[in-house]
Amino acid sequence: MIRQIDRIGEPAVGSSYTEFQGQGFWTSDTGLSVWLRLLAREADRLGECPGWLLEARDYWATVDDWAGVGCIDANLDRFLIDQGRVDLVASLVERSLEFLAEQGPVLARDFLNELISAGPGFHFVGDPETEVFARVGRTLLMLLGGELKTGAETSPVV
Repeated sequence: MIRQIDRIGEPAVGSSYTEFQGQGFWTSDTGLSVWLRLLAREADRLGECPGWLLEARDYWATVDDWAGVGCIDANLDRFLIDQGRVDLVASLVERSLEFLAEQGPVLARDFLNELISAGPGFHFVGDPETEVFARVGRTLLMLLGGELKTGAETSPVV
């Protein structure tokens, strides 16, 4: 079961729009928070990172502090200003998808709670299906590759 509890004990229900070059998709704040943290985690594993990626990683590692209120912005247009940057982040998405596949059908809530750690009161209370997060990653990869042709008005919630 995916359930994130906000600071006052109510279920977090926000969703945010992820945009890149005029296209995008909606997803739950929980799904987006996990993905931004996975990207930050993979950036850390690169060893030596270009300065722009360090800035993006720092941003992605803290942006989920707003999870549950519908205002998470991955800032892809800010960080991915050329094809080399897009390709590097796409490779981080692919690595994260491989990691998720290795975890099996469910993700351990302890891993997710450690990954997100968005402050007191935010936590997973069950082990969610891996596919929920893999679907967000595949959609993100399609967005970065220019294959996704939806906007804020036409995108379903992934």
